[in-house]
Amino acid sequence: EMAEASMANGGGWFRKTTSPREFFWLVPLLRVFPADTCEAAELVERYCALMASAKPHLSSADGKAVVAPAGLDGAKLPLALELISERDSALGTHIERTMGGPKAAKLLLGPHSNRLGVGFFSPAATEFVWDIGLLSGWEHVEHCIAAALLLLRDGLLACTKSDSLSAYMEVSVPQLTVSQLRAALEQQFMPELRRRLRLHSTDDIISIEPSEIVS
Repeated sequence: EMAEASMANGGGWFRKTTSPREFFWLVPLLRVFPADTCEAAELVERYCALMASAKPHLSSADGKAVVAPAGLDGAKLPLALELISERDSALGTHIERTMGGPKAAKLLLGPHSNRLGVGFFSPAATEFVWDIGLLSGWEHVEHCIAAALLLLRDGLLACTKSDSLSAYMEVSVPQLTVSQLRAALEQQFMPELRRRLRLHSTDDIISIEPSEIVS
């Protein structure tokens, strides 16, 4: 229905400008704007706006090259794996070695960044991640992914093979609640982001450590 509405308004736009990753972006939109209550044309308009705002901050859609996303000021920002290594060098090194090198480790996380967290986090946590992306820039999806894996460090460190690490991540990340993800972000990245955006701190964040997550 979206494709038909787009074709009516812009010829072959929908077919020419979408890639598989961008169809994932429809899921949160449909949760917020259900198809039975939202006109297809309105949904297309919101989808176009999302694509325009998100694409400049993402790595290549074909997965052949993973590059650092661009920030709002055009500067290159670190990928999730680099953020993890900055906060926890042991975990970052372990992920790289277990996956078979830095490139393989980045390719493990790259698709989740390109999908803006859809399918990686739970639906509720995805909406939380999207709030951060919409308010502060889509490049901060990387920070959300990094925060989730830092929270799961104990289980990740216990994985000694690439298949088991990937499987553990795919099973465990969707189990993280919004409160847990929010606490991890607050502990690792939010103070710096608030300073940059000149936002006030909040006092309603729970304190949580990786050892408190049931693996």
